[in-house]
Amino acid sequence: MSRELMESLGRQADAGGALFDDRASAVVEPARARVRRTRRLRAAGAAGAAALVVAAGVVGATMLAGGESPLAPAGTRGDALMAEDVLALSRAAVGPESTGPGQEIAHCVVDPRDNPWSAQAQAAFMTLAMDCGRAFAGDAPLVEMTTTSLASDGNGVMVEWEVRNASDQPLRLDPAGSAVAVMVVSEDVELTPWVSGNIYVGPPVRHPDNTLGVVLESGSAPLTLAPGDTLSGAEYIPTGQQVEGVPDAVAMIVAGELTPSIAVQLRVAPAGEPSTSEVFLHVESDAVEIIHRGTLARTAEEFAAASEPRVRDGVRGGTQAALDCAVPLGGNPRIAGVEDELAWVECDARWLLTETPLVTLTEFSTSYDASTGQLTVTWTAQNTAGEPLRLDTGGAMVTVETHPTIAPPDNEIAESSTLGTVTAQTLWLDEEHRSGVMRSTSALETVEPWQLFAGEAIFDWDVTEGAVDPRFGLQVRIAREDDAAEVPGSSELLLEVPWDA
Repeated sequence: MSRELMESLGRQADAGGALFDDRASAVVEPARARVRRTRRLRAAGAAGAAALVVAAGVVGATMLAGGESPLAPAGTRGDALMAEDVLALSRAAVGPESTGPGQEIAHCVVDPRDNPWSAQAQAAFMTLAMDCGRAFAGDAPLVEMTTTSLASDGNGVMVEWEVRNASDQPLRLDPAGSAVAVMVVSEDVELTPWVSGNIYVGPPVRHPDNTLGVVLESGSAPLTLAPGDTLSGAEYIPTGQQVEGVPDAVAMIVAGELTPSIAVQLRVAPAGEPSTSEVFLHVESDAVEIIHRGTLARTAEEFAAASEPRVRDGVRGGTQAALDCAVPLGGNPRIAGVEDELAWVECDARWLLTETPLVTLTEFSTSYDASTGQLTVTWTAQNTAGEPLRLDTGGAMVTVETHPTIAPPDNEIAESSTLGTVTAQTLWLDEEHRSGVMRSTSALETVEPWQLFAGEAIFDWDVTEGAVDPRFGLQVRIAREDDAAEVPGSSELLLEVPWDA
């Protein structure tokens, strides 16, 4: 694969999203180069893990219409209300303007082949957008929206929400299978709805035929939400997702031309195996004012502030290894006026206090040419933080430690090149410090949740000569808040991303 193509992969967003056809139910492609998921999911102090969805191919499914269906009988299902219990408490809504009493719900009657959670689903990962029967359960809301905010960095919007269990019973919810709807109304522009991942953007999802538009997407991590406890999440939605020639509702929100309302549709976990019925609690917030910020992506300062020392041979699962590097301003090659293209810097090895790695290598392949002694590496990395990161994707360096388990040498000189590669016996300088590399090559990007970026590097080096169990990885600089300043701060934070396969 050519370097031009790899760089293009690293800098292009997967624009678009399946369009509803006049609100008819539609199936969205089950895989994208970039899949957005809930940034954080927490309840009663426990995190709900959102599933990572990356799959190949496009699978079509039958187009379905929503409608009413008989209510399932209630049964004994433990201490928490589940989907069957909610249905047993429900009654069909009377007209689109009805407001209860009770909890507004969507009841989706779906073919098991088209149900993303069914064992009979025709694809491992899929997204279904459909209209479902609208109803009310019980005599009072089960959940209520406590917080809704919408912020913009000029390139997209971040939707943050929080709901509370307003009932006196635990609820068995599946936030990883839930959806967020950003709804807008315009008298001047005909807006075309679109769906990407578990996000809907478009006209209101409450329809005159007494149905609710719902997005059903693969991924499941049920949790029990106790009475009074809260569940929160966030989604970043960039502009430029609409197909060419279609009004961009997100761009219009960013420009202040539209004021959206927000709905969260929480999947209620079933007691039995998922099949033909899915239930969602629908909770909605009225017009939400947009807050404008310089950036919504997280930068180096806050991660560095919440970190702990890392030692050689130390292991800590589920978090991010990093290098906190003190870089003399006169020796930082990304500063204008510094002639060097590369700079070796001594860095403090750190663990960032994150619930998951911020960046993960999803693909890493090598091709060795014995006649030239060149090793070509192609790699693909993914933002697995669940929130936007400000990364220097153009300055990423592929690292190879040829003797990773030996004691740090006293006077080893590591090799590097302007082609984005580093070779060393070990990058450890002592038990608490490692070598980092700064490059003059730089390309800052806001990498969105679950977005992929990629690159290619060439080693002018015989990989077979003297290497003992070589260890490959990636160093990626996470930008500072003052990155655009003529004289930025004197420290740099590099994420260390291992290839573990």
